[in-house]
Amino acid sequence: MSQVDLIYKIEKAESFDDLVNLDQYTREDFLEAMKLKPNNIMGRYESILENRVLKGTKFSITNLKILTILMFLGPTTQTKILKYMHTTAANLSQRIRWLEKNGFVKIKTTSKTGDRRKKVIEVKKNALKEIKHSLQLVAEFKRKLATHFTKKELMQVMKYFSKLSWILDQYEKKDKI
Repeated sequence: MSQVDLIYKIEKAESFDDLVNLDQYTREDFLEAMKLKPNNIMGRYESILENRVLKGTKFSITNLKILTILMFLGPTTQTKILKYMHTTAANLSQRIRWLEKNGFVKIKTTSKTGDRRKKVIEVKKNALKEIKHSLQLVAEFKRKLATHFTKKELMQVMKYFSKLSWILDQYEKKDKI
């Protein structure tokens, strides 16, 4: 059975009992098969958010992520924001400049020399209404998605990501993997 067949079989299963003959696969087989899925799914999800849910707002999904991080952390540095983003420092700087230019964030330099590399970024209070509206649109879409899953399925996903988050936290604490 190919990786695509394996994924198809898992997706079509209605219960664990339907997954017969999966013992023949190794953990590596499952990991290789899953390479075909998560990135593709997240890309499609973010594309729908960007092109349909956030259409008509002033935000891209990436800019909204930055603003959400800032709302959660409060005034913070670009270095701390970068820890939670899957992007480069240069790309993040460009997006932060766009957010500043469009009045969504304020940048304060912490250095007496005016060095913008040593800066704290914060969300402007007058931008909160527009940001919250966009976040509500995303939350509404997530609620619609959730209606397609049982409570048990949602709990399994939450448990998986909680455990994965804990594991990633452990790796971040180590110098080597």
